[in-house]
Amino acid sequence: MDNSAVLTWEYPAVPGLQRFDLFWDETVDPPNGFTSPNTSVPGDARTFTVPDLAPGTYYFVVRAVVAGRNGGFSNQVSKTIEIPVPVLNVS
Repeated sequence: MDNSAVLTWEYPAVPGLQRFDLFWDETVDPPNGFTSPNTSVPGDARTFTVPDLAPGTYYFVVRAVVAGRNGGFSNQVSKTIEIPVPVLNVS
């Protein structure tokens, strides 16, 4: 079962790029918005794998932090993790 989400993004190399903040939730546009990042990665990263997601639909955004200032949020993407289906055999 593939219960991970591999996120990739594009962003130019700009002076002062410190990190990328990654956010995910099971709600589209959470009521309070995406307020606290789930994790952060270094500014030279352009991919991150979110492992071990429980079944459900997850929504993801990323933003850059440049010279201590938060940039805008990326477009939002989603992934659905399905509940495994049993395989029945007979003999």
